[in-house]
Amino acid sequence: MLVLNQDSGTAAFEAESLTAGQTFVQLLQAAEYEGQPLFDITMVDERQSAEITLREHKAALLIVIPENFSAVLQDFVGAGDKGTTADITLVGAPESSEYVFARSLLGGYLRYFALQMVGWE
Repeated sequence: MLVLNQDSGTAAFEAESLTAGQTFVQLLQAAEYEGQPLFDITMVDERQSAEITLREHKAALLIVIPENFSAVLQDFVGAGDKGTTADITLVGAPESSEYVFARSLLGGYLRYFALQMVGWE
């Protein structure tokens, strides 16, 4: 699984900076099943080479975390601003069983992360 974390974080949120993109990556890296890492995470710096890796079937999917991810979450939590979204993009071949499996596993982690960030979990 490739991750392109474009999120730069925020200046301050409740007396500390918020780096939601990094927090989400750490959640995925900490995920385990029977004592083994659930996801094999590889950080990438740019999308073009990551998409080449996908086409070569060397990874199941690419997660793209947008640059405004932390700011949008901060606005939502702090002011209840529901007008702007920070969509995490999943890139892969929909016909690939590896992509479908990885995407289905990610769904639960995305839900858990979102609920934690807004304080509902």
